Amino acid sequence: MIVRITEDGMPQSIIREISALRALHNLDNPNIVKLHDVFHEQIDKGEMCLSVVYEKCDWDLYEFLRTIPRDMGDHQCRHIAKQVNILIYNVF
Repeated sequence: MIVRITEDGMPQSIIREISALRALHNLDNPNIVKLHDVFHEQIDKGEMCLSVVYEKCDWDLYEFLRTIPRDMGDHQCRHIAKQVNILIYNVF
């Protein structure tokens, strides 16, 4: 991702995001994708290229939810909603 560098340096929001991702790595939760590393390279005076390396996943939540059959039963819907809630609770 390309990040614009101001006279104050890298935006605080980017630094907070990276810190949060590193903190999640320490949780060692199988439901959270692990952050392996972050690389940065100065492109020019006002821009930096930031590369974030995660563990490989077979799919993402959006794709998974998009492929769920429209006629899924209530029990399965509740199970998926519960898993998503557990993940969100553990993250925040």
